[in-house]
Amino acid sequence: MTSLAPNVTFRVTEPTDQLTYEQIVERLEAVTAQLAAGDAGIEAATDLFEQAQRLHAAASARLDQVRQRLDALSPAPDAE
Repeated sequence: MTSLAPNVTFRVTEPTDQLTYEQIVERLEAVTAQLAAGDAGIEAATDLFEQAQRLHAAASARLDQVRQRLDALSPAPDAE
């Protein structure tokens, strides 16, 4: 396990499919804060950077899913 910020601990390889968008963003913010602090060694910083990339991709994918759902609910411009 990796401790990223006070009271925020999780597995670096933790799957994001069971997390809410808000939980993903919370973890991404914690990873970013850890990286910004500059206290991590090169290996830990690399692990954190990789985790940040995975979390960013998961958050983006989740937003795309929501956008698709909203588009499906909205009438097409020609339907008006």
